[in-house]
Amino acid sequence: MPDTYIVQTGDSLWGISKKLGVSFQQIKSLNPSLKPRSPPYGISPGDVIVVPPAQRRGEIKRTCEKCNDCIVYQLAKPFLIAKAVDSTIVPTVSLKVRDDVLHGGIMPLGQDITHSSSRALLDGYPATSNDEATLRDAMLRLLDVFAFYDRDEMAKRLFDKFLEKNGQVTIFTDDGLDMAVQASSNFIAFSDRTLAAPGTNGTDPTKPRIHQRLKDAGWDINNVKTIEGLGVPAFNEGTKTPAPLFNSGDWANGLAVMINGVQYVYVYVEKYSYDSCKGKYEIGLKFVLYDVFGLDDDDLREYGVARGVDSIFLAPRGITAWWQLQHQFGYAPVLTRAVVHKTYTVSTVGQ
Repeated sequence: MPDTYIVQTGDSLWGISKKLGVSFQQIKSLNPSLKPRSPPYGISPGDVIVVPPAQRRGEIKRTCEKCNDCIVYQLAKPFLIAKAVDSTIVPTVSLKVRDDVLHGGIMPLGQDITHSSSRALLDGYPATSNDEATLRDAMLRLLDVFAFYDRDEMAKRLFDKFLEKNGQVTIFTDDGLDMAVQASSNFIAFSDRTLAAPGTNGTDPTKPRIHQRLKDAGWDINNVKTIEGLGVPAFNEGTKTPAPLFNSGDWANGLAVMINGVQYVYVYVEKYSYDSCKGKYEIGLKFVLYDVFGLDDDDLREYGVARGVDSIFLAPRGITAWWQLQHQFGYAPVLTRAVVHKTYTVSTVGQ
């Protein structure tokens, strides 16, 4: 059955169609008496017009046992509600991401997304080897150091993707990685702070997040604008050493070597409903995380083997080998993507 909309002061048919997320032709077909080209466009404040219920946007009034004027808000269509960007990125390459999330959107990335077949090693950092096969083996030994507790072998799958020696950047997605990210305490804290419902630990009241923006919009999700300025999460919990078996947490389960610091997070609203009578809303959020599985010169300086250091550890040798494969043997980096879906139910009583 069709729904109805009460015309407000200042409304126009074009404005109503935009507000409700329906086409003007749909409204016109349900209201044949309207005259959109004749001022005042055939409508006046207080008039009731018919609209398609399945595509309603914003306020829906109904009657229930408790009151005669309940208000329900529903999501018109999924949209980007929040975005986090690593502030340390020095844009070097604008990568067009052709996946089912960004659909060709441009992502500025740093030197770690570049690759070459002719670069010289940085001064003071000797080669692990000049043999490609030896370098591949040395890089794989990083799994013994930073992913020895990765029972699912998600890190091994990412390493194998890189070692395919693709000529261009590819995207790596993995169900095991998605589950590991979802279970990470750092991600749980990040996602909870992105919503920032009352009582959430670590929230900053000077930085409004989704819950605060919803409150400002009268709980109508469709009037919330995209929130930016979120700090990106990192997967670096636990103890880190350059030797096997002494690491813990993310430095043992593969997350730190796969991602560590995330470069981009896109947060989408997938579902939403608010009921004034029930005094709560339910919101479904989709978190999409992107990071580059690749090294830049700063990584080599920080983690590689410096000349004069007689390292017996696998990690510095593996990092140097990785840098060599990427910048001397043409191994293109991999854009790692993780996706997590979370649903929250939040009370609005007293808000």
